Amino acid sequence: MKLGAAPADTAALRIVTQYWRGNTRVCEFATREQRLDIYIASHGGEVGGRCSVEARNGPNDGAARIRQEASTRSEALFAVALDWRSRTRELGLPSHDWELVTAALRAVGAIDR
Repeated sequence: MKLGAAPADTAALRIVTQYWRGNTRVCEFATREQRLDIYIASHGGEVGGRCSVEARNGPNDGAARIRQEASTRSEALFAVALDWRSRTRELGLPSHDWELVTAALRAVGAIDR
């Protein structure tokens, strides 16, 4: 996934906790100043099912949410990253290094390769 690098201050972005909420895997990322929560779910089974990824800029009810569906979790994440980047200014979202996010999610088995 090549989406360009974010500002250097997001280099410390890392998963701080992960858990299951029903059938959805939640991975919470953090830096000193920012939060990024990723919700990953599969719908309809392994064959012919859909996957969804939702990114939120924090855990509160007022957090911005960007959600996409695709045939794989990594494709859904890629679509979320593109949407997030295109709506950063509109929604006042922080910039993130989506390649780093992708690598961290792959490292813990949350998305496919």
